[in-house]
This record gives sequence, C-alpha cells and structure tokens, in this order.
Amino acid sequence: MKINQYLLVILGLCLMASCSSGENTIDINGTKRSYLVQVPSGVTNENPAPLLVVLHKFGGDATLAKKVFHLDKLADRDKVIIAYPEGDKGMWNIAGINSDAKTNDVEFIDQMISQLKEKYPIDPNQICLFGRSEGGMMVYQLLSKSKHTFKAAAASNANVPKQMGFTLKSPVSFLLMNGTEDPLVPYEGGALGNNLGECLSTDASMSIFARTAGCDRPTQTRTLNSNKEDGVTCLEFACANCKDNRKVTLIKAEGGGHAHPGAKQYKPVAEIGKVAQDFKTGKFIWGFFGF
Repeated sequence: MKINQYLLVILGLCLMASCSSGENTIDINGTKRSYLVQVPSGVTNENPAPLLVVLHKFGGDATLAKKVFHLDKLADRDKVIIAYPEGDKGMWNIAGINSDAKTNDVEFIDQMISQLKEKYPIDPNQICLFGRSEGGMMVYQLLSKSKHTFKAAAASNANVPKQMGFTLKSPVSFLLMNGTEDPLVPYEGGALGNNLGECLSTDASMSIFARTAGCDRPTQTRTLNSNKEDGVTCLEFACANCKDNRKVTLIKAEGGGHAHPGAKQYKPVAEIGKVAQDFKTGKFIWGFFGF
C-alpha cells in the first residue's frame, strides 16, 4: 500500500513539472551508447510533442549541452521533448572528419529517435536537430544519412566538412550561426582546428540548403547588436521564396569567434575569439523552429 502511495506521489510530481527520464542507453553492435532525455508533462497521444535532438561539441557531453543552452523551461512551456545524445569519448564519427570515434553515430541517433517514438507520443513531422561545432557537423551527416525526416535543423560554429560529400535527401529549413573570426572553424573555409580536417566556407555551406529548397540568394534582413561592448555585431541574412515555406537563414557574427551567441567567454579571446552577446542561442533557435 505504501509503495502504491509512493508511486502516486511520484506520478503527481511528474504531472506538475517536467518529468525527465534522465539517462537512457542503447546497444549499438555491442557498444553501450547513452543519451539524456527531457519529457515535459502534458504530452499525450492526443497532443503529441515535437522532438529536438541537441548534439554537443567536440570534447563535450550530453550533460554540458543540456546545461549551456538553457532549453529546459522552454521545453516545459511548449511541450517539447529534448534528447541529448552522448558522443564516443566526447566525439562524433563524421565522414570527412579526423576522429578517434569509431562508432556508427548515425545508427545510434536513428535508433535513439526510434526508441523515443516508441516510448512517447512524438509528432513525426516535428523532429528538429541542433548542434554546435562538431555537433553541428554531425547535424549535416544526419541530414544526409539518417532514415528519419527532419522538419528543420540549426548549427552554430559549423561548416560542412569538405570531404563529407554532403547532399540533402530533401529540402529542410536551416539556420546557421558562424563567427567571421572563428579560429577553429574558419568562416571562409579551410583547415579546421584540432587537426580535424577541412571545411567548406560558410557561403558554400549555406548555398547547399538554399539551392535544395529553391530559394533566392540570401539578403540582409536585420542587424542584431543589442550589446555594444562585446566587439561583435550579428547580421541576419535570409533567403526569400523558398519552396513549401522553408526558411534558410544565416547569422553572420562579425568579429565573433568559436562560441554560440550568448555563451560565456569560456576560454581566452586569443584561443577562441570573442563571443557575441546580442541574443541567447537557445531562445533564438526555439523561435526559428516555431515550437
């Protein structure tokens, strides 16, 4: 009896607040892979939830990604399930990128999404991706190789790897946020930091999405410079006349380095460059996805 009462209390707490199931695991060809998931209350078969997959940077992990983007309250408010997969040794196995990760990360994330769809009522037309740095490059790989279809995707500090052979399976709304003074992922393309390989330029990366969606060339739509002290000015460029109401948008952080807008200056400017403080990345991508 006491056990039943205890379970009812736990259930009640889940209904009043975000009910996160914490860490989950999947066996991929004999290798245990893990991910964090946040499931808000109020998600039912009658009200299936969007799913957002958030991919951490090189050397990061799922816990760090959950911490730095501040998406929990937004997810609770708008009833969005968020999954944070964990890379192998803090890295992703990406075509065209030199990495110690040897796992099949496309299969891992595909199975993670399938597992989540089995456990929770997820709207299959509302699955989105976001990644920063190497996580953003993993976004490109998923858009090219995943068995799932994505409504939209966003990446920060991430150009398309030059040797990936990247193509899109179908048009997708896409947001890219890159700094012009990024020492690790050069805005104009070239050698990546940490000896990871080479990348295309930001313009070349964007053109793949615009061309696939049948968009016009991007034009500047607004200037985001609410913080005059950070040494960075964010310029927004958007592509008009995309097919099926797709959106293809670039945030060009003039003077910005290797950090997402609104982040802390987590390393010296000499190592990563300046950090734009004109908006918070989490809120910005949330608006772009239309949750």
